[in-house]
Amino acid sequence: MSWVATNGGKFPADLEPQKRTMTLEHLLTMSSGLVCDDGNEDKMWDQTEEPDFYRLTLAVPQATPPGENAVYCSVSTNLALGMVGCATRELPIYSFDRLIAGPMAPAGNPCGGGGVQFPPRDFMKFGQLMLNGGTWEGRRILSREFVAAASTPQYHLAHIYYGYNWWMEDFLY
Repeated sequence: MSWVATNGGKFPADLEPQKRTMTLEHLLTMSSGLVCDDGNEDKMWDQTEEPDFYRLTLAVPQATPPGENAVYCSVSTNLALGMVGCATRELPIYSFDRLIAGPMAPAGNPCGGGGVQFPPRDFMKFGQLMLNGGTWEGRRILSREFVAAASTPQYHLAHIYYGYNWWMEDFLY
């Protein structure tokens, strides 16, 4: 069981104070401050010492205070998925099914980061959801405020603007 389930959504007792200041926004904007080379998800699957990926992520050292700098880090997104589980008090896959898959009917399953795969039709649904200001077939899925923040440049990563788990790159055609 993960710390999400065993600690009722509370931080692990041994978590260093700076990591306690991380917010969902820090995780979604890749500004958690964790030392990350974006190869962490490969290391997660290859190691056997810590089966709890949330605890494993929280053990990654801090490079900077949360919010100071942005570095792409898929494990941050996975930790954000764990936060959703804490907030909804259910496994994240059930939250995904209830809040997104039910209304939008995608064929894929949730993964917090690193190798998310959706059929093209389902991936386009997320784009349309954003273009619709957070509604899908007349049903509100995301708040207008979240859509605006997600699609507004929050940080500059690798010469590309980044919002809440949303790349903003112009392609010249």
